[in-house]
Amino acid sequence: MNILSLHYPLPNAAIDNKDIFNAPPFFEYDAIIFHPLGFEQSILNWLNGDEEFYTAAGEKVIQDPSGNNARNINEIMEQRKNEIDKFLNRDGILIIYTVPEMAITAKDEQPEVVTSNILSRIFSKIFSQSLKHNEDESPDENFATSRYFLFNLDKAIIENIIPGSGFINMTENDFNYSNNNIFQNVLHNHANKIAYQAYFDESATLTPSIFKVLLKTAKSETPIAVAIEKGIGQIFFLPCFTQANTDEAMSEARSLVDGIESIMNK
Repeated sequence: MNILSLHYPLPNAAIDNKDIFNAPPFFEYDAIIFHPLGFEQSILNWLNGDEEFYTAAGEKVIQDPSGNNARNINEIMEQRKNEIDKFLNRDGILIIYTVPEMAITAKDEQPEVVTSNILSRIFSKIFSQSLKHNEDESPDENFATSRYFLFNLDKAIIENIIPGSGFINMTENDFNYSNNNIFQNVLHNHANKIAYQAYFDESATLTPSIFKVLLKTAKSETPIAVAIEKGIGQIFFLPCFTQANTDEAMSEARSLVDGIESIMNK
């Protein structure tokens, strides 16, 4: 079993911890774990010159045209999108830690919805330079509008990821678990570490056969973990966790590996 975790360190012998640039082709893995915030922070660090990235072949990631042992970031992202499609079309398992497209911030003691996520601002900077060698080309808007652009998800799914409370002082009793929930262990064992930044709108017109709720809050019955079919693959949206130390990260990793093994053995 081969598992890849992108921009989210999970200490476990079964998991390769890589970034989106130096990882082998995605379709070589059985399961991929992706955290949008870790990915975005890495890209931001790269743009600010605080961090450099290299491909698995040792090519430096740049904004200029590819050449001289360097790869343009736009080309790399397009390649990764294609690899994700192949991965999901051969029964791949994709686990995403859920972050809404919109963020809620406090201003004058009133919540304000910010419709532009950090990724759209980051990629507007990337594309403003990465395509300067060909002015006739224009940036792919899919890159600049969604933090889930790599996965070619239906717009209806993305629009039904709603900003949550971020509340973390919870226990097992605060959640309703579906029977035979594949990831029930990680959700049970880390209930007091769940910081659900997003929930899912059940009123959405999504086909029940491809949209399955895994976890709800007990009082409001709000879905915060779901499973979605994509091609012949599966995507699992899990709530974010606030792991404070290595032991908690190792426990989370073990539970994820157990869940993935259960799916593959079915």
